[in-house]
Amino acid sequence: MNPRQTRRRRARRLSRLVGVSLATLLLSLVSAAFLATPASADDTPDSWRITRYDVDAQVASDGTTRVRLDLDFDFAGDEGHGPHLWFPERQRVEGNPDLWRTLDVTLGQVSSPSGAAADVKIDHDDGNLKVRIGNENRQYTGVQQYRIEYTVRGLVAPRVAGSGLDEFNDNVVGPGWEVPISGATATVTGPADIQRAACFRGERYDTPCAASENGRSAVFSAPGLAAHEPVQIVAGFPAGTFVGAEPQFTKRYHPGNMFPLTPVTGGATALLMALGVGGVALAVRRAGRDQAYLGLTPGLRPASGQDALVGDADGAAPVAVQFTPPAGATPGEVGVLQDATADNEDVTATVIDLAVRGHLRITPEDDEVWRFTRLDSAEPRLAYEQAVLDQLFWQGDEVTTEELQGGDYAQLVPETRDGLMKRTTDELHWFTRNPVAVRAGAIAVGVGLVVVGVLAGLALSMVGWGLLGLAGIVAGIAVIAVCNRFGRRTAEGSAVLAESKGFELYLRTAEADQIRFEEGIDVFSRYLPYAIVFGVAERWSAIFEELARQGRYEPDLGWYGSPVGTFTGWGLAGAMGGLGDSIGGAVSASAQASTSATGGGSGFGGGGGFGGGGGGGW
Repeated sequence: MNPRQTRRRRARRLSRLVGVSLATLLLSLVSAAFLATPASADDTPDSWRITRYDVDAQVASDGTTRVRLDLDFDFAGDEGHGPHLWFPERQRVEGNPDLWRTLDVTLGQVSSPSGAAADVKIDHDDGNLKVRIGNENRQYTGVQQYRIEYTVRGLVAPRVAGSGLDEFNDNVVGPGWEVPISGATATVTGPADIQRAACFRGERYDTPCAASENGRSAVFSAPGLAAHEPVQIVAGFPAGTFVGAEPQFTKRYHPGNMFPLTPVTGGATALLMALGVGGVALAVRRAGRDQAYLGLTPGLRPASGQDALVGDADGAAPVAVQFTPPAGATPGEVGVLQDATADNEDVTATVIDLAVRGHLRITPEDDEVWRFTRLDSAEPRLAYEQAVLDQLFWQGDEVTTEELQGGDYAQLVPETRDGLMKRTTDELHWFTRNPVAVRAGAIAVGVGLVVVGVLAGLALSMVGWGLLGLAGIVAGIAVIAVCNRFGRRTAEGSAVLAESKGFELYLRTAEADQIRFEEGIDVFSRYLPYAIVFGVAERWSAIFEELARQGRYEPDLGWYGSPVGTFTGWGLAGAMGGLGDSIGGAVSASAQASTSATGGGSGFGGGGGFGGGGGGGW
């Protein structure tokens, strides 16, 4: 067999393998669409009901709640083994499809005061803790009593903007109960006096039920609940009652974010989907090419009064080292220009840049917490920079990175991002259109192609041609993967981008003996925010740490409230790395805090809280 035949045989094998893999992917998508809902329990006799549902919840200062649930389960004349319950361990976040709010549930003791079998079987399935109580060899009629004890973390929302309180917000009766409940009662006790209490019932949690508070306890009751009718209870404690009770989030995977373009998937799909991917590439080439000043060296602009010819840029421009950042371009703006996205690094760099320019001082309190103190400065501020300061210090002249993680500062990140995008697009005119709008349009097209591909695959599968539907799926994924490429920079934006890439090359490659100092400027501090945007902050800090050891650099860190002597061996690189990580972490937590399972609002408006679940009998 000659080499050409061998290659052809291997290509056919690979083609079959790719076809089978992609068909499996399509089948998985279809299965996920139709089987995402958990299978229902066995048919429940109409005679079964819960005649007593009583909850006692003890909430600790760290937000951990110890719960004792007493159930009187009436099997009437239809025999049953016992109850089953399920508790959600994750919950969707309203307004953010990419996150789960996590609930840590730990089952404790389970018993039956009436003497019924209380054997326990536990299962974790599809984000739920499932508990089955009873023995398959023993059945009961009439009323049997059960006590279930468990702990749960995640029912507290600290410093809720709508009420100004720390809220214990629990779906004490979840919508998953398959039997009616004659009446539900609950008592919540916490570490401080309860300021306010509320109770809601009904499918939309919009019908008030009885609630009262007295000292550190609140009592709730909701009689006559139909099957699948939930109850939400809310107890408001003074802000600051709970420490370390901030919500925890994990990545939520769904078709919109599960299929990024990777070398493996790209290489495999390209064999069968060359036409679709090629069409996307052509669209990107036509619609996503930056503009440029034709006939000028990248980074240069036409002189005042000089006519300049503007056209499409011809490939990647060569990068020449620049020893200073683009004139008049802040670090956050440069970060947006680099990747057409206002991200957390751009917000972090903006905060540190404002500190370097004298608008605030940053003081370390320990290895993980920094304090920001507002300072008076006559230096001009841009509109989005003023908004950053207003968001940071709206409660006073000081704030810590720990406090930034709460919901009170939820608008810091989105408002800064919006301000940066507006500045670079509408004022500096670096983009032909707002990249956010362009990206959203491309994602919408991509999602539409995926949906069309799935539907076409389902229809064609009836006649054995379902694999053709993958063309739309792959094309849609490709569009989503390159959504950032459809935006265009203007000629002015391209010129500034060339300058910023040259400055990045300087920060990324310069050694200690190549640093250019400027009169009256602490070069380290002034360029540190740019180094954060370029991802080289620790390298930049390490260079100046070495220069200081050699006696060639005298630090001027007036914006940083810690004396140099507190650094271990001066330790500037470690200190600046810790500062960046801490601010970045606070920024990320603040961004997540802008959405919660209640849409960011107070639980006192109803609409459902955290937790819930349900159960029935078996």
